Amino acid sequence: MKQYIPQVDRKQRLEEKEEKILVLYRVNDKGEFPSTYTKAFIPSSVGLDLGWYLGYTPTIIDGFDMIIPDDEFIKGLELFGANNKDVKKYNKYGEFNEDFEKKPIEMTTDELEQQLSAKKKLIKMEIKRRNDKEISYLYTEYGRESDSWKYQYEEAVKYFIDKDEETPFLDTLLEYTQDTKDELVKKILEKDKEFRVKLAKLIGKKQFQNSEVDRIQSNEEAKSYIEKMKKEK
Repeated sequence: MKQYIPQVDRKQRLEEKEEKILVLYRVNDKGEFPSTYTKAFIPSSVGLDLGWYLGYTPTIIDGFDMIIPDDEFIKGLELFGANNKDVKKYNKYGEFNEDFEKKPIEMTTDELEQQLSAKKKLIKMEIKRRNDKEISYLYTEYGRESDSWKYQYEEAVKYFIDKDEETPFLDTLLEYTQDTKDELVKKILEKDKEFRVKLAKLIGKKQFQNSEVDRIQSNEEAKSYIEKMKKEK
């Protein structure tokens, strides 16, 4: 039977002796783990949820949404999968009991609060990740990251306010379209309005979801919210 090494102690050993950083991470867009890019990466035995993992890395690696948790967050994460009072062959840290004996998992009030806090933080991290991804898609869909859109919108607003304003960019575009200038300006302003409404809905959705998480009062409620998010994925 191997001796259990508390996660915080293991973290200290890995960071001080092996110069590794404990991080939360996800697989990249190809479904690869960080160990694909550096053999020095060490996955943690702590299992999380919503596609998030813990691991020890020699450096932050792009493409894996790596986040460095603080010590309080770590205390809750090491208890993430424990269910208080459940009779299991393993303890609250996920390590097997001696001789695989089934025993009730015992957690203190402080540990339950740490666990709940960690779950709520992880849920909010996933809400932010999904929201950021949706917003990124929206910006790409409407070409908001290009200089072209910036020039179109600026000149369309100028022309809408004062038709005598110079609009060299729009004038050049009109050479390649059958629209009149008024029609082109109308299309640009309508597209901008449509974009702003969709962006506001995404921001509002994130704020609403975060407020839902703030109202979670127990680990059972947090677990139910996580299951709901899995279905929405």
